[in-house]
Amino acid sequence: MVTGGRRDGHPRQGQHGANPMMHTTLPRRQLLLALSVGLLAACATPLRPTLAYLNGTVSYREKILWPQDKTLLRVRLLALGDSADAAAVIAEQSLEKISFPATFALCYDPQAIDAGQRYAVDVRLFVDGELRMHSARPYPVLDGGTAAPDITLQMISA
Repeated sequence: MVTGGRRDGHPRQGQHGANPMMHTTLPRRQLLLALSVGLLAACATPLRPTLAYLNGTVSYREKILWPQDKTLLRVRLLALGDSADAAAVIAEQSLEKISFPATFALCYDPQAIDAGQRYAVDVRLFVDGELRMHSARPYPVLDGGTAAPDITLQMISA
């Protein structure tokens, strides 16, 4: 029989050398403090994604004044595919209650841009929920050419 130990055979706290497999436990407060310090350290240096902006203007030639409270301009940055219908949306911005010429700033992740891919801006003007004007052709961007495209909208054929 071991004297000075617990009934289960483990030595009392403070006795050393009796059990080589004994684990040292931290008091709950020290454990919480260590976790808190670790979390604060992780928050001190956040990883922020790098963002880029594609700026441009949109206008149209027609002498029409659309009601500002009913207009919506949707601007999209597209990754063009092999066919005209195959395009992936990289970024999108919707502008309400606008006047023309309108300016846009599409926010996108530059890491999502592939140097071998073709990109274009597509713009659509909705009035009271109905598509009225659009960019009739894709406006190439991110190709080392035009930094801020000036896009001219055309009426939708009835």
